[in-house]
Amino acid sequence: MNSPPPKPPARGMEAFGFRDFRRYQLARVTAILGAEAQSVAVAWQVYSITHRAIDLGYTGLALFLPGLVFSFPPATLQIASTGAR
Repeated sequence: MNSPPPKPPARGMEAFGFRDFRRYQLARVTAILGAEAQSVAVAWQVYSITHRAIDLGYTGLALFLPGLVFSFPPATLQIASTGAR
């Protein structure tokens, strides 16, 4: 008996056919979840110590600003190096 040919993977999902890529994605998701859990824990601790919402806001700002500040120089250098405007 002939079995039907295997169905090709959905478009954009071909990479998940590789074991190393699946492991990479699992590690990436785990790291992101860990970072988010840490952010919540830090904010929770700050609020439990101070009981002031403004300190919670400052904590969120301190967690957000480095990513924002350090993303602009590489983006500017990339645009300048390609000559795009």
